[in-house]
Amino acid sequence: MHAVWDKARSAREVALAGVHAGCEFDRSSAGPVDLYTIKLKT
Repeated sequence: MHAVWDKARSAREVALAGVHAGCEFDRSSAGPVDLYTIKLKT
């Protein structure tokens, strides 16, 4: 996540990078990944 922070265009891209990194290092995790984005009230 640190590696893509400056290059990512959205929080979604940062989160996806983190999930993919976790899948690489944890043999109990694997893709495909379902990623949901929600809008918060302001």
